[in-house]
Parts: sequence; structure tokens; C-alpha cells
Amino acid sequence: LIDMKISEKFIGRIKFGVRSVFKTPCFSFTVVLTLGVTLAMFLCVITLNHLLVTQPLPYPEQGRLFAVDQVYLDETGAEQKRNYTFPSIKHVYENALVKGQTTMIDYAQDIIASHEEQPMVFINYTTPEYGKIFGVTMAKGRFLSDAESLNEQQNNVVISYEAWKNLYQLRDDILGVKIKLAGKNQFKIVGVVAENFNEPQLHQIGRKTHIWVPWQFNLALNYWGWTNNVDSTHLVMRMNTTERDVLIERISEDLNSQWQSEVVGGSDNYTGWRTALVSKSLKEKIVGGSDRVVLMILIAVVGLLLIACVNIVNL
Repeated sequence: LIDMKISEKFIGRIKFGVRSVFKTPCFSFTVVLTLGVTLAMFLCVITLNHLLVTQPLPYPEQGRLFAVDQVYLDETGAEQKRNYTFPSIKHVYENALVKGQTTMIDYAQDIIASHEEQPMVFINYTTPEYGKIFGVTMAKGRFLSDAESLNEQQNNVVISYEAWKNLYQLRDDILGVKIKLAGKNQFKIVGVVAENFNEPQLHQIGRKTHIWVPWQFNLALNYWGWTNNVDSTHLVMRMNTTERDVLIERISEDLNSQWQSEVVGGSDNYTGWRTALVSKSLKEKIVGGSDRVVLMILIAVVGLLLIACVNIVNL
């Protein structure tokens, strides 16, 4: 008997709600539409929040990966600019206290002169550690190895799956194929990166590398010195969070000493200046301030959702 009374009461409320909706159809439609749109926005923001904030990067030990930048501080300690030069990033790489856990990257473009279409392609000049740090998986062959380290002159390169597909039609005998970049030596393809590899977006969102070339074959290294800042270079280190501050401080002191000798000693423009290294997590480097923006949007959408729910109750 009690269950029947509860059911009748529930059905009565439903009927009352339906009558209320039909009494003010325009208002009811607006409220329901607002609720639907707000719910859709809420789901989109929740998904975006997961991708940018909570989802880890798809790299081995991603919590230990840090992007390291060079900054220049004037006599007051204020930061004036933030860029490496080719000599400075190489100095940090060679003197890093975490051997085998550091990679440097320079983002560039070039033309494949040996290809009949002579396409413009995106290039990464990098070091063998790149493959280990970012967990590069291969569709064919291998990534750059110690055979292509700084002191070696092995003319080997690795291409992306996209380049293999679009420029070489997925030819099965791609390994060993010779390519020539404009104005450079001839290179041999020793590997094809897997299609599902998620390249870190360190330099430009949406940029997809076509060819990875050993660092030492970058012709710009011959012309750009300690005073020529480059905004296309990046350095990533794998280190323990507890050791991070000490390592960065020690490497900074070493770099500043070299910079003072190479630059400040011969110029009056930098009197009282010093240089240092600063680090941030790789995820923070890639995402930037987007995570905070997403959280603010999430708060706003939750507020709209609550307002829409209150309007529904008051129908």
C-alpha cells in the first residue's frame, strides 16, 4: 500500500512537470536547450582537462623529464632574454652531469634535393639520446645510435612514417636508400619511425618532423657563435626531481663561467650580466598555461550547469 502511494505521488509529480512545461513552452525550451548545451560543454571541458592536465605524457619516466632553457640576467638580476646559442647548448650537453640522459634538438627546414619533387621537409638535428628519452618506436630499422654521436661522421638519417608513405610510397626497401638535402652531403636512411610515435611539441604546435639528422651535420653550427641566439634549439634532461635543483645550479655555474670568458670578457654590452639555466617539467613546457585556462573554463561551465539545473527545478 505504501509503495502504491509513493508511485502515485511520483507519477503525479511527473504529470505536474509536464503540464508546467506546456504552460510556458518557450521558457521551457530555452531552459532545456541551455541545460543540453551546458552538459555538452561540460563533457568537452572534462575531456580536454584529462588530455592536458591529468593524462601523463607518452614517454618513459615522463615525470623525470625536464626542459632546460638558458636565460640571460642583467646587473639587477632581471631576465632579459631566453635562448641558447649553438655553442652554449652544446656546452651544456657535453658537460651535463647526467650522462646519457640529455638530448638537444634544433628544429629546421630543408629541401630533399635528390627527390624528383624536391619537397620542403621539417628536420630535427638531434642526438642519439632522443630515441631513448622519448621512447621512439620504429616501423623499420633503428633510430640514431652511438654511431651517430657528436664525434662521429656517419651520414645516417631516420625518416618519419609520413615521409615514408608520402615521399617513398611505403617502398619495402627503404632502408639504405640515399637522400641528399640541399647543400649537404648524401645521407643513408637507416630507420623509419613508427606511425604511432607522438613527437613532443617543443617548438611549434602541429609541426611534424620528417627527417631526424645527427646534430653535427647542421651547417648553421659553422656560422653561429656564442653571441648568436637561436630560438629553434631545445634541451631535455632526464633527472630525479630531488636532484634537479642541485644539478641545474652546478651546470649553470659551469655555463656562466664559460659564457663570461667567451662573451662578457670581450664586450662592454654585458657588463654585470650573467647567464643561467632554468628548468620546468616537460609537460609544463609543452602545455604551457593551457592547463590553467582549462581549469578556469571548467569552473565557469560548472557554474553554468548549476544555474541550468536550478532553472529546471523551478519550471
